[in-house]
Amino acid sequence: MKIDYNKYVGKKLHPKLKEIMTEVFCKMPQLTFRATDAHPHEGVIIEVDAFEKIHKVGSIEVSREAYRGDEMKDVIKVTSHLIKKQRGATNVVATTNAKRAVSKCIEVFKPKAVNEVVDKLVKEVDGDISNMTWSYDRHAPNINHVQASILLLAYAKGEPIPIEKEEADKLIKGEEAINNARIARKVGEQFKNKFGAIVRLEYDDSLSFLELAGQELKNLASTYDLPVNYQEKLAILKIMEPDQPIQNIGVRFECSYNNIKTSVFFLVGGDTIPQ
Repeated sequence: MKIDYNKYVGKKLHPKLKEIMTEVFCKMPQLTFRATDAHPHEGVIIEVDAFEKIHKVGSIEVSREAYRGDEMKDVIKVTSHLIKKQRGATNVVATTNAKRAVSKCIEVFKPKAVNEVVDKLVKEVDGDISNMTWSYDRHAPNINHVQASILLLAYAKGEPIPIEKEEADKLIKGEEAINNARIARKVGEQFKNKFGAIVRLEYDDSLSFLELAGQELKNLASTYDLPVNYQEKLAILKIMEPDQPIQNIGVRFECSYNNIKTSVFFLVGGDTIPQ
């Protein structure tokens, strides 16, 4: 049974949690587990996420609490996107019966349909790009570009100009803000036109790769499995600040996926340096 202990290396699994995980794994050996929470005082791991390859299929938690107004018991909570309830935590089933918990895990620990995963990924990146573009447009000042260009050219040559240095510095910053907004809009247009690809770094160091024009989601072992032009662009964006669009390259966003902090990239299609 493969377990990523995450930041809980050295801690033991709660005995009941280990029992359930072992039973589930015997029936579903394709699953891997990742520790996500430990008891603050007892120091044992009480919650794990379950994955099928890179896709989270659910979670198992064991906590000591009053169950249905009765005495304190070990309550087992199974969470999955396939659990649909009308009341309470809609995606969670709670029980004190380990066998019932195992049966529920086997029933509902299945990955989402690929089209659902793709739609969610594209929608999230679309939202990030829209927020980025709005932010850059908001900070772009309304200035006379022709006048500003003439003044800034003279300023760069050291020639006398009819404005103070402080005003010239403001113009420079203003021109930079306007240029950033222009690049952000261009990157946004390329995303809307499906000219490029989305890459997300996964918890196991693999990559999710989605060529927007094809809508086929692939899981790649490393950066070297990307097309060469995307390898170059990914390397550039990794060293740039997040939310900073780069012309002909793309943009990187910081995000949380399956409760794991990671990075997602929109890479503009074509060559890094257009021919």
